[in-house]
Amino acid sequence: GPPASISVHVQLAPNLHADPEETVFIVAKPTQGSTMPVAVVRRKAGELPLDLKLDDSAAMSPAAKLSDFREVNLSALVSRSGDAMRKSGDLIGEVSGVKVAGSAPITITIDQQVR
Repeated sequence: GPPASISVHVQLAPNLHADPEETVFIVAKPTQGSTMPVAVVRRKAGELPLDLKLDDSAAMSPAAKLSDFREVNLSALVSRSGDAMRKSGDLIGEVSGVKVAGSAPITITIDQQVR
């Protein structure tokens, strides 16, 4: 079948501002069951808008990788603290129910502030 990879375009909504040095985490999580991320890519807000590919090379653990799942939820977090846990004041964008194999490129717009 098609390889397990998702092309992702990440952009910041025009009404939001991020410091270029702040960390951006692009995360894929299973849609059901575990909330353990199956892919994580770390970049800087100064690189936005950016294009990247999520695949098994971005897995945190060989036990849970993108190719083990058919569908994932994607999020892009601008982290003020540099920590992958979302905190009040961070900026987030999310796309749910993305097919892992053969999906068209996905755009994630970071358009909400974490309360």
